[in-house]
Amino acid sequence: MSQWFEFWRGQGRATYGDDLSIVGDRIVPADIFVDIRGGLLQPDLSMKIEVRQGIPVCAEVCLRSRPDGPEVREKDLAQVRLGWLIEQIVAKASMKPAGRIGEHGYGWSKPVNDQTALADIRQVRSGRSRMSQERLLKVVEVYREHINDRPTEAVERAFGVSHRTAARYVQQARTAGLLPTTTPGKKKV
Repeated sequence: MSQWFEFWRGQGRATYGDDLSIVGDRIVPADIFVDIRGGLLQPDLSMKIEVRQGIPVCAEVCLRSRPDGPEVREKDLAQVRLGWLIEQIVAKASMKPAGRIGEHGYGWSKPVNDQTALADIRQVRSGRSRMSQERLLKVVEVYREHINDRPTEAVERAFGVSHRTAARYVQQARTAGLLPTTTPGKKKV
């Protein structure tokens, strides 16, 4: 069964099926298909939002010039705010636990459109790691192999990234519990 909702005074429409995913403490459709009608001088936009590893992401986006409008231009691409669109649409389609129902589980509220939903989705998206678990494990491996000789610089060389990015990779490994926290000047494997 397909469900839908309109937004932006009917200019946008999002459809989704029955497959659901957990995002933070909310439940959202696993796939959301979005169509937004452009203005007289703007192209129409369609996109697909997927939940991957508990994080809503843009899986595809398409701009189409309207028969009565100009071609798709560079400025049209620059005006597409994907992150903002994802947060707005996923928040509107999200549901939150409404409480325990009997011994078999929780009931869910109907879709909500409030600032709390938007804040919840934004928090999940901002705290995400774009690094796969395999890559994170490789960071840990390189770091530990070079624990006595500038391990962050070894990560920098191994991944071909800046020192700042390598330090962020190491911090993500610490946050994930794969490396212990350290005190400046003290090495811990």
